[in-house]
Formats: sequence, C-alpha cells, structure tokens
Amino acid sequence: MPQNKTYLGTISESVWHMLRQLFKSLCDVNILIYQKKSCSDLESIDLKFRTYFEDAEKQYQNLSNFADAVIPDQYYICQDPYLHHHILTRSSMYPEEVISIGPFLMSEPTEYYFNKVLCSSKHINVTDLKYLKHFYMHLPVIKDELSLIEAMNEIFSYAEIDASDFRIVRPEFRPDPDAKRHEPQKATSKSDVERWAARAKIENQILSALAKGDYANASRHSKYLIEQPSPQRVENNLLDTKLMVYAMNALFRKTAESSGVHPYYCYEVNFRYIQEINAAATVTQLKVLSGKMVHKYCLLVQNKRHESCSPVVSSAINEIDLNLGSAISLDSIARKLNVNKNYLSRTFHKEMGQTITNYINS
Repeated sequence: MPQNKTYLGTISESVWHMLRQLFKSLCDVNILIYQKKSCSDLESIDLKFRTYFEDAEKQYQNLSNFADAVIPDQYYICQDPYLHHHILTRSSMYPEEVISIGPFLMSEPTEYYFNKVLCSSKHINVTDLKYLKHFYMHLPVIKDELSLIEAMNEIFSYAEIDASDFRIVRPEFRPDPDAKRHEPQKATSKSDVERWAARAKIENQILSALAKGDYANASRHSKYLIEQPSPQRVENNLLDTKLMVYAMNALFRKTAESSGVHPYYCYEVNFRYIQEINAAATVTQLKVLSGKMVHKYCLLVQNKRHESCSPVVSSAINEIDLNLGSAISLDSIARKLNVNKNYLSRTFHKEMGQTITNYINS
C-alpha cells in the first residue's frame, strides 16, 4: 500500500499520518488503511509476520480475501490462528478502504500462551519458538479492545464519520489457507466409533488406577493406550500425538487433585509436563514422556494425599512439602502450626510410620 496514495475521506495524507501516529502513541498499536487496488503493503497488517513462512503469498491472499469481505459500518474484533488479535472496519462512506488495527494480544505471552499457538496453527512448530517468542514479546497487550474502538471513533470524527452506531461483531477469523486441516473430523465409520469407545474405557481404567496411586495398573493401561491406533484428528502425526498427551496430562492433574493432592503440586507437575510435551520432537519421545507422567502422578497420589491423616499431620506435610527449599525442622514446623513439638512428633510418627526428619529427607 503506497503511503503517498492513501487518503481517508477529505483528510489529507499528512493529517492522516499525524492521526495515525497519535493513535499509535496513545494505544501503542499498529493502524493502517488497506486498499484492494494497492495491496502491495498488505504484509503490514500483521507486521510481516507471515513472511516467515514458505507459503506466505497464499496466506496473504487469504488474508486479503478476508479483509475484502468486511461489511461497512461494523467493527470486526478478530483472533487469527496464530492468536493475534485485530480490529478491522470500514465506513460505508469510503467502502474501498479497510482500516486494520493490530496485531495485539489480549493477555501476556506466557509459556502456556505459546503452547496454545503451537496447537492452533499447522504453520507453527517447536523449531519456530525462538522467532515466535521474539515477535510476540514485542506486541502490545490490550486487555480491553473496546478502548481501541473508542480511539478509532475519535479518528473517524475527524473525517466527519459518525461511528458511534457501528455494530461490533466477532467473526471466526481464519486467514490460514489450510486451517480446516486442524478442525476435528467427525467419525464416519462404525469402526471409528468403536475405537473411541474402547479408548474411553481404557482412559477410565488409567484414571481409576491413578486415583489409588496404583502405578502397576495405571502404567499397564497407559502403555496399551499410547500404542493403540485411534482415529487421527489432525494430519500431522507428531501434533496429533502431542494433543493426545496434552489431554492425558490434563486428565491426570484433575484426577490427582480429586484424590486429595494439593492443587499446588498438581499444577506444578502439570506445567512441567506441558513444557516437555511442547519440546518433544518425535512421537517416540512423547511415548516415553507419557510413561513418566503416569509414574509421577501416581507418586503424587501415593506421597501427597493424606485425607486419612489428622488435621495437624496433614498441615505438617503441606508445610514440609511447600518449604523443601528452606531450612525446616520439627521445631520450626511446630512453631508455625502453634502446636507442642513432642505432640506433633508422636502423632506424625504414629500416622505416617516415620519421623518428620525421615520424611523430610525422603
């Protein structure tokens, strides 16, 4: 989009440039006008993000088609497959011009956010993470997108456009040529339906064993599950396996928590495995990782559930487990819980079968 050919209504290019700079300084968000007749700068809509990929031309053509379909006098608040957010709009007074605001994020780009991106688009894989993180870390975080619309209304007013009645819509924004490949496929045969039913039965057996801390049975069923073919939901085999292991990790976390494990430990282990699943480069690594997950969650249930313990022993165990990185002792725990140390020592040994010192060391 050659800048010397861009106008918004009766506003001169220099005034529009000034307003655009004002918008960016107030909101720190990219804003531009896209015109179908001069689409050479279409890449600016996403700050050239898609130029990183081999099929960039096809992606930008798809993006152009989406922008071209924007209905006048509406604000389109969109999220694309890369989890960027945009606002697209055009006025019926100037229907040839589409205004794009973005890209921006609506939450901080954490590791969990990057994991979601990896699962959202087939164009992103683990090797892209360095580029991905660098790009996302430089995007503005706008937690209230309506503030951008209010700022845009002010800019429209300079062009004598009343945008106060513009309708706000949130369409499904998919300028990703093959995004449909990632959408779940419906089971089309009796064999698929039967395999999913069998898979659900095995999952329930795993969770039942895990809830008891029964590693032998949980491990046996999980090995069977990971080796059994199931209807593939996406074409990329590595991604399909990752999605399955992500789901197992979530199920194991909730099962351990329901079995009396403190949520702190459940989330700590869950997040660690999210990172390891994300970093896995082969299906074999994921299979090995799934076995480690079963073992770890069973240990959590075995070592950290203490629903049959008295309140004082349960509190002592939580105090120990949450403070293993610092100096802890019978005296310090007794002071923290405001109980007699001799009473605590006797009760702990009676219920746990070992001294507090031995428990800390183990």
